Amino acid sequence: MELVAKIKRELLSDKWFYTVFGLMIVFLICSRAVPYVLYGPFGFGYDTGIYKKTFEDITSFSDIFSSQVYLLPSFFAWLFNLLHLPMGILLYGVHIFASVFLAIPLYVLTKEYFGKYAGLVAVMIFSISYVQLFASEFYLYKAVIGAVFMLYAFYYYTKKSKLFFLFTGLLALTQLPQLVLLAFGVGLASLVEFKKNLKFNLIGIGIVMALIVFTFLFAPQHIINAWNIIYARMTGVTAYDMHQSGLFMPFVEFLYNEFILLFLALAGIIFSFKQKQTWPLIFAVFFVLFIILGRIFFENRYVMEMELMITPFAAFMIVRMLDKFLQRPKLKIVLAVLMVVISILCTVYYVVTTRPAISKYEIWALDVLKSKNDSDYVFVTNTFYAPWAYGFTGKTIISAGMFESVWDFNQFIQYQKGNDFQKMQMLLDLSRDYGKYYLFQGSRGSSLRLNDRSPLIKEVFFANGAKIYEISPPDF
Repeated sequence: MELVAKIKRELLSDKWFYTVFGLMIVFLICSRAVPYVLYGPFGFGYDTGIYKKTFEDITSFSDIFSSQVYLLPSFFAWLFNLLHLPMGILLYGVHIFASVFLAIPLYVLTKEYFGKYAGLVAVMIFSISYVQLFASEFYLYKAVIGAVFMLYAFYYYTKKSKLFFLFTGLLALTQLPQLVLLAFGVGLASLVEFKKNLKFNLIGIGIVMALIVFTFLFAPQHIINAWNIIYARMTGVTAYDMHQSGLFMPFVEFLYNEFILLFLALAGIIFSFKQKQTWPLIFAVFFVLFIILGRIFFENRYVMEMELMITPFAAFMIVRMLDKFLQRPKLKIVLAVLMVVISILCTVYYVVTTRPAISKYEIWALDVLKSKNDSDYVFVTNTFYAPWAYGFTGKTIISAGMFESVWDFNQFIQYQKGNDFQKMQMLLDLSRDYGKYYLFQGSRGSSLRLNDRSPLIKEVFFANGAKIYEISPPDF
């Protein structure tokens, strides 16, 4: 009862503040849920099909450790399969919830650094941010959940709370790239007062090392895959699937959409640098900027974390500039109304402009492929469609550089530059190894019209740019 009374007193102490905060959460729920409400799983982006198929295939406890998805999400997938719970809850419900709930650790961290008004502004920035909207719609599943743990870890490190160890552990089991940012920021900051917080720092180092060893022993593919990508980037190995840089958002696109936020954040960092409690986050910001600008690894995906970590400093700078207005009750109300109006306009615009990731004709084609029982293979020449086919057809996906890869880089380039006859011959050659298979083509990129070119190739579906061909081996 005492806790309830305390919350009630806090709410009554600043009604405008908590009304605006509540509305921001409502706007977040609307914007993050609308892709799924309108278009189901096809409202989300590139990785949706990969997670769907991966989670559905985790049926034994040992599958958790062999999965290409990190241990914590894989554990929950195994649990859902064990209990026969609808996988859609984990795939879509948890993602939407995490995309909204991420505002809470962002608020508490910003409030701890700069006060509750800066925290509210940070939530507003988050609710209308193009990068964060895109991250949710793009379906950065692990990154969004990991970001919750990362921000809480920064917050509890500031408080020197044992909960820091808990959230660091959860982060390590969810998203290693974010753990790198946390470890760098906290590690560098802890050197300043290492002896002062000796026991706390030693425990933290020990936990991080133990988690890395645990991952290496029981799920080494995550560390090996990360190392292979870093090594390939550092040695200049050519890749055409863009996975080395991360499929999300180039830094140039971020600057085009949100350069003002970066400018405010850099100013905020300068004015707040004397506050030692902000140093872990500041060091992490400069480290992630180094990764992005140096194009070290995953630079396009790290844009999401960078934007999230600079938001508290941008919010601080905005509040600093508006400090005199916030001292006057009437002007504070005007600012609150203005925040709500801006958020409403941005949310409405996002809702009316949201489109499915693939067209209804391409979805129809995936359903047709799922119904085919005379072949286990689907070939996809455009990697944009490969994850969708992987997750929604129930077939083995053969492609160039993804899933069951059938071509190396040179063969892929040869196909792309070849004429229609050369492309057709390369497709027929695959049937010698795989038997009858289906070729899926969507409306994106160049496509072939192969019907009537060979008796071994039959067009079985065509609808507004979505096409399916049945390709049989020569001795069929």
